[in-house]
Amino acid sequence: MLSGYEPWKRFEDDYFAGRKDAYRREKARIARTLIKKAEESVLPGLSSMIAVMDAATPLTNVRYTGNPQGAIYGFEQTVGNTYMNQIGNVTPLPGLYVSSAWSSGGGYMPTIVSGLSTATRLLKDFGYKKS
Repeated sequence: MLSGYEPWKRFEDDYFAGRKDAYRREKARIARTLIKKAEESVLPGLSSMIAVMDAATPLTNVRYTGNPQGAIYGFEQTVGNTYMNQIGNVTPLPGLYVSSAWSSGGGYMPTIVSGLSTATRLLKDFGYKKS
């Protein structure tokens, strides 16, 4: 499930100070709730098959990516922020290329494609020729 930052903001100060007990309890409570719902509707017995359980939150994303409020999709996903309106991989500064959810759209696959596009452009701009 996706979550905005607001429900986790109350844990922010403690989380970054290393006091994560309440945060971990809430994260586990939500994960157990989701597993229970899955058991009730599509996967009976799911909880008995889980050996390790963890969940990530926007605070997790801040910790690992530094993205504001744990953003995983870059800029807000609106029509105005898609395709032709994204900043792309090449910047006006010579030699500065970008590759991320912020430059080419967010999510797993668009970010991978962004990396591939940036690498391809770098190779072209630096004169790499296939042999």
